[in-house]
Amino acid sequence: MNKLMEKIFSDKKVVVITGAGISTLSGIPDFRGKNGLYTKGNNVEYMLSHVCFVEEPDEFYNYYKDNFMLGEMEPNIVHKTLAMLEERGLISCVITQNIDNLHQKAGSKNVIDIHGNGDKFYCCSCKQSYKASDYVESNVCNVCGGVIRPDVVLYNENLDRAKVEKAMAAIYDADVLVVLGTSLVVSTAGSLVEEFLLHKKEGFDTDNLFIVNNQATPFDCYATKYEDDLGIVFKKVNDKIEK
Repeated sequence: MNKLMEKIFSDKKVVVITGAGISTLSGIPDFRGKNGLYTKGNNVEYMLSHVCFVEEPDEFYNYYKDNFMLGEMEPNIVHKTLAMLEERGLISCVITQNIDNLHQKAGSKNVIDIHGNGDKFYCCSCKQSYKASDYVESNVCNVCGGVIRPDVVLYNENLDRAKVEKAMAAIYDADVLVVLGTSLVVSTAGSLVEEFLLHKKEGFDTDNLFIVNNQATPFDCYATKYEDDLGIVFKKVNDKIEK
């Protein structure tokens, strides 16, 4: 763990990629963990797809509410410590696959939520914006009667190009990339790590890429890999900040 701590508390430009594994400490289920959504018997990729949203909206809404509208979840030590690191200029950016809004709630300012923000909703017809608390009672727009949907990227939909370009720019500018709580199976995060490796190919070593995840990833051989509990890791980081 010393290598990771040295890089974070250095003059290097550090960018962080986060996945669902960092939010399990807040009670939010991940996708591929031992108790993740993929173990529940549903076809997750269909239930969260644009096709399901259009063709079986009631099924989509019920699944989304049951699994992603979990009440007032609070940031945990990982989110809070990352926010403190950003405030002190020790990390430059968080790129997250998560839609739970917990980085922002913890105080992080430079967050690229590449899959959208589950706290935001909008009407498909008139584009009226809503908060999650408005959406709980009805998925019908009170302005035009159109259908309200979450402002997140569903399966079969394209990513927001502006967010992708912003994430790529952050990756190209990074000296060190830290990946937290993701198996990097989803192509979004995996492609960002690939770009980092390609961009750093002349001067790359495993001290530039760190992965903290309790499952194997396709990039472990290129990284310094830790399978430690994220809560324990960030308790150590937090303790060093407060010294």
